[in-house]
Amino acid sequence: MKDERVHSDVQSYNTILRPASRRGRLDIIELLVEHMHRENIQPDPETCIHVFYSYYDSGLIDTAMEALQVLSVRMISEDETVQREMQLNFQALVLDEDSQVEESFMEIFNDSKEYLAAALFNMRLCALSGVPNSWIPDQSPWAIQLRLQYDQIVS
Repeated sequence: MKDERVHSDVQSYNTILRPASRRGRLDIIELLVEHMHRENIQPDPETCIHVFYSYYDSGLIDTAMEALQVLSVRMISEDETVQREMQLNFQALVLDEDSQVEESFMEIFNDSKEYLAAALFNMRLCALSGVPNSWIPDQSPWAIQLRLQYDQIVS
């Protein structure tokens, strides 16, 4: 018998995240983000916007920044080896305080690496906002909380 499961993609998740974000349904957003992660579906810039503003609009600014950082690293890759490689290649760029660094982001963007440029820019925004820089999203307290909540719901 053929596997007839519906295979979701990031656009499918964003379609649900959009109204959940507008309604401030953090419970739905958190469940969907964790499900995406478990299905190895990488977030995109739209996912980051919906999640970030859901927390921001709820007054949870620190959580919004932490979620943005986690999703940005996952947008680069879900693979921890690739995440560590990207950290080696781009950590200095993200943390650089030189005003000329934005030119480097534009070069990455112009090289048709829009998601990478968006993710690095988000990481830079987080760093400049005082969020401790982390390239291991699964160690984030926010990511751990989502994982634990998800496990409780599905068990």
